[in-house]
Amino acid sequence: MSDRAVADDDLDAALQAASQRHPSRHAADRALKIADLRAPAHETRKLKEGHIREVANGIQALGFSVPVLVGKNNEIIDGLSAVKAAESLGLTSVPCVRIDHLSEPEQRVLHLAINRMTANGEWNLDALKLEFEEHPDGSPA
Repeated sequence: MSDRAVADDDLDAALQAASQRHPSRHAADRALKIADLRAPAHETRKLKEGHIREVANGIQALGFSVPVLVGKNNEIIDGLSAVKAAESLGLTSVPCVRIDHLSEPEQRVLHLAINRMTANGEWNLDALKLEFEEHPDGSPA
């Protein structure tokens, strides 16, 4: 089994354990209705069903902890997978942070930059291993 597969399995196990301790909860301040949100003009990253399920599992286990970034006209700048996951869970609204000080072209640049920065990241497998050894069930220190 690859290191990535082990890390994914460990993360799934930690989310499952956390979901047993914390009933599902979702931040409601600055919530916008999912029906009022618009997908980006161009979906530059492909969303896979498996990824959306992982995000949904995280929302169920830990709540909606990272708000969706929304620009002018309610266009999603970042968080489309979270919105799709929330929809799959039957949620009708999601917590949002409005980024309306940027022009529409700047919003598109921000959308691309966030996605690119995520893609450039790399796991430090030694530190990741320590995280799961120190907190195997996702519990705080």
